[in-house]
Amino acid sequence: MVGAALVGLAYQARMVSGAFRDLRSAASDHRSRAGLHAVLLAAGAAIGTVLIGKVVFDLRPLYTVLALGLSVLGASICARSAGLTDLSPLGTVGQVTQAVYGALAPAQPAVNIAAGSVVAGAATQTSVLLWSLKAGRLLRAPLRGQVVAALAGCVVGALLCMPAYGLLLRAYGLTSTDLPMPTALQWKVMGEVVAQGLAALPPGALRAVAAATVVGIVLAALEERGARRFVPPAFAVGIGALVPFDYSLTIACGAAVVVVGGRFWPWLRSAGAGVAAAGLIAGDSLVGVAVALLRSFGAL
Repeated sequence: MVGAALVGLAYQARMVSGAFRDLRSAASDHRSRAGLHAVLLAAGAAIGTVLIGKVVFDLRPLYTVLALGLSVLGASICARSAGLTDLSPLGTVGQVTQAVYGALAPAQPAVNIAAGSVVAGAATQTSVLLWSLKAGRLLRAPLRGQVVAALAGCVVGALLCMPAYGLLLRAYGLTSTDLPMPTALQWKVMGEVVAQGLAALPPGALRAVAAATVVGIVLAALEERGARRFVPPAFAVGIGALVPFDYSLTIACGAAVVVVGGRFWPWLRSAGAGVAAAGLIAGDSLVGVAVALLRSFGAL
């Protein structure tokens, strides 16, 4: 996965330069400057982030301010990439930040991950918001209503997500077989390696990392060169190695159902697969939260 991220970052270098141009243009164009209310809202959010970073994660204010500055660049890169390719390099942006903080705050993996999460979180929400606004535009929804709904969603999400996370954590445990969290494991390993150096790796792991990195680079380069149909995505292979086997098998079965079923029912490939997948994920999530709630009360 690291090898694929490096190749992706190299191929997206034009996104970085384009993001710098966008930021310079926004700074020089007086007509595009935010109004007073937007400036006050951004300042309040920044101050709140600095305070939460200090109280919850013990992040020095200077580190948080730097992370917020990197968030602007990271969000711009992901926004440009999402607009041009419909893909967003969220993991790459976060892990580049981890590498930066590995030099600024060595031997502090918690600081490393927390700072990287600030940047990756801003980049994630930027890409998701752009996709949501695009869908709203296609549905001819008013822009003002979409913005108000997004702001309301931020408040409601902040009030609901943390209790839900705590509920799932108590019921299933972190990185358990029921809640494997492969992306979190990737961030944890990256934070440990950057903070502690190669000593954080177990014996023989360095050779395995080197070999896997080379394989990831080759697979990602072949994908970028047009051989996507003939090689497996490096990120998919990496995630498949991190999650339990039954998860990987289920994902493969779902893909096979769409490919085979799409030959008999073309609508399954065009629109049916996305709608059915969304329903399955939503249903599974609701059941998972319900089970966690029952476990917390001792009913299961």
